[in-house]
Amino acid sequence: ERLAAEIETRSEMALLMRRSLDHGGFSLQLQPIVELADNVPVGAEALLRWTLPDGRCINPAEFIPIAERTGVILAIDEWVITQALDVLRTWQAHPATAQFHLAVNISGRHISDGSLPHLLATKCQNAGVDPRFLGIEVTETYLMADAERARVVLEQLRELGVGIAIDDFGTGYSSMSSLHELPADTIKIDQLFVAGLTRSATDRTIVELVLRLADSLGMKVIAEGVDSDDKLAHLRLLGCQMAQGFHLAAPMSVDDCTEWLCQRAITPIAG
Repeated sequence: ERLAAEIETRSEMALLMRRSLDHGGFSLQLQPIVELADNVPVGAEALLRWTLPDGRCINPAEFIPIAERTGVILAIDEWVITQALDVLRTWQAHPATAQFHLAVNISGRHISDGSLPHLLATKCQNAGVDPRFLGIEVTETYLMADAERARVVLEQLRELGVGIAIDDFGTGYSSMSSLHELPADTIKIDQLFVAGLTRSATDRTIVELVLRLADSLGMKVIAEGVDSDDKLAHLRLLGCQMAQGFHLAAPMSVDDCTEWLCQRAITPIAG
């Protein structure tokens, strides 16, 4: 009985998500990403927000797994990509914002069905956007579930010029050993490890290892969830290239983020 109720709830939620896609229930917030060497922003990550008609906001941790299981995630991904390309088209039309990158999170389902390179190529062309300023983030767990298929798809994306980041790095099982097989250009260190950076020797060692590994593979690193000055200082000391988190900037509306990026591209952030 409980299982039947769960399935019903899941399909109801899937239906609600589909409706929301058609009726403006989803929106994007952008969180800036900053280069640590000179405190200048390089762009942002697009974060999905879902608001119900009654004004309640649903946490992505609640709805994304259901979207994955029901397949609605494919439609959501397409919506996010379309919105992100609208932002990039606006950015690329102005000299002050033309060099900013925007990253979107992509479901592993889009990697495993192989349709992503064609989808992105078509959408970038239609939007008149240079794909080199678009980045995709895929979680490590997904990439390693079918590493061979992932490698083929990522190679095609790379040929297109799209940036590829491995998200939540360190939380999967494969990690270090198979990283060199994937044609990615950036690793995002999961905020779990960043959170323990100043108080856990283990977490600090993991961050150091990831940085060393990335360096040897010619990859860049973005530390996620940076929420204090001492963590920022520590990451700089370890040679981490980029960071994002509340200490630098909270997620904000597209317009606010564009303004934030413009101001700080000219005048670097203090600290």
